[in-house]
Amino acid sequence: MKSRGALFEILIVAILFLSAGLVSAKAKEDIVFATALPMESELFKAAQVLLGIISERMGENIKLIFIPGKRSAVLLKSNEIHAELARVGEYQNKVPFALKVAEPIIEASHYAYSIKHDFRVAGWGSLKPYRSVSLRGTWIVEVFMAEHNVTYVDSMLSAFQFLKSGRSDIWVTSNLRAEPFFDSVNVDKSDIKRLEPAIHTSREFTYFAKEYPDLAKRYEQALISMKKDGSYQKILSQLNM
Repeated sequence: MKSRGALFEILIVAILFLSAGLVSAKAKEDIVFATALPMESELFKAAQVLLGIISERMGENIKLIFIPGKRSAVLLKSNEIHAELARVGEYQNKVPFALKVAEPIIEASHYAYSIKHDFRVAGWGSLKPYRSVSLRGTWIVEVFMAEHNVTYVDSMLSAFQFLKSGRSDIWVTSNLRAEPFFDSVNVDKSDIKRLEPAIHTSREFTYFAKEYPDLAKRYEQALISMKKDGSYQKILSQLNM
């Protein structure tokens, strides 16, 4: 029969072994990034490739999931997701509790698309006379078109159908969402015009929940390294950007 001392030693070893296993499991936990990009879009797939390379350089597992914009802001505040992949710089005013990564993830331009109208765009104010449709959770539109007649819908396809049916005069969205949508969905877009110039061009940034400053710093370092070695540009070139 084993002595109490020997049994105690076995118990301690077992506890240490289990503790080590829990630490290891925690280290391998997915880092969850949210985006409002449709999962079937080429842009979503490109973002997965980008985050895959960043994952390797960070030594972490990053998982990209689709969550509508407004919902992701709530989840970021409650630390239920680690980060939002791409938001405009002005988004910091809405989420002052979040950590904005200084290095931009992408540059995006917002355009007005129309069927019935063809005019030269001169900023947000030039859109006020028209009925507009935009994707729900597009914070920059919600801010700069707060006093406009805007209907918000839950998907790019819904926005497209809203415009085609004549229920809106213009559709406001970014080139990063519109171009992949037109390329990937079998819809008749022949009568849709992109009005020039862009309403607004801005750089977009990744926002981390405040609990993850170390992850944010390492993520930024990996992103910068990708831009320096050309791997970032290679991904964009595959999207003709």
